[in-house]
Amino acid sequence: MNQSFFHEAARLNNEGVTALVEGDEDTSIKLLMSTVKMMKQYIASPDQAAALASSSSQQASSCFRSFSTVEVSHAECDEHIFFRQAIMIPSDGDDTTKLDLHVYSAAVIFNLALAHNIQGSKNSRNKAHKLYATIMKLLDERVGHMQSALLLKLACIN
Repeated sequence: MNQSFFHEAARLNNEGVTALVEGDEDTSIKLLMSTVKMMKQYIASPDQAAALASSSSQQASSCFRSFSTVEVSHAECDEHIFFRQAIMIPSDGDDTTKLDLHVYSAAVIFNLALAHNIQGSKNSRNKAHKLYATIMKLLDERVGHMQSALLLKLACIN
């Protein structure tokens, strides 16, 4: 896997999480959308598509151990109860596997959904619900057996 790509994606995600924690949802959404687009292009590239298709579904993953979360304390839960911890991705992903990339992508999408949910408008919450559904589909199709995928699914259900 291209480590410079991964470092840049992790950096953008973490900047988006920092903006979210600081209460700047608009900046957070812009940064996280950039990260999602970057990851989508990388996964869709011909070389990566072939490599991802050939990866074993039983491959062990270390990405769960490397996640950390940050509480978004200003998030209000008056109407809905939701997981209020954004997911930080370490930028030292030297041992990142192909399956980890799907879990990391799901984590970035989760952060984006959380930012939309916190933004609070009806339109933003609708976007968040669609993003949560996207995460569930991505994880079910690609890495549904992994512990990290299960935890992301549970956070989305909440």
